[in-house]
Amino acid sequence: MANIRDTLWDTGRDETVEVNQRALIDKVLARYSGEFTVFRELLQNSDDAGSSAVEIHFETRAYAEKTKAAASSSSSPADAEPSEGDESTRTDKAREDLPDLKTVQ
Repeated sequence: MANIRDTLWDTGRDETVEVNQRALIDKVLARYSGEFTVFRELLQNSDDAGSSAVEIHFETRAYAEKTKAAASSSSSPADAEPSEGDESTRTDKAREDLPDLKTVQ
C-alpha cells in the first residue's frame, strides 16, 4: 500500500476541483430515489473492485416495518483492490452518467 501511495504522490499533479455540492446531492438523490438502492450500488462497486467480502452496517432512528426511516450512520469496509486506469476519465464518466434534474420526475 505504501508503494502505491508513494508512486501516486511522486507522479501525481495538483489540480483544482470545484464541486457544486447542492446540485451533486440533488442528482445523487434523484438517481438513487428508491429505498435502499444506495446499498445495492455500494455492493456493486465493491464487486467491481474485486472485493471478496463486504460489510454494510446502518442504523435507523426507529426500526418500524415498511417505513422510510432515515439512516443515522453508515459504513462499508471492504477489502477491494485499488482501481486501475485513468481516474480522471472515470470521474468524468461518472459525472456524465448522473441524470439531468430537469428530466427526473
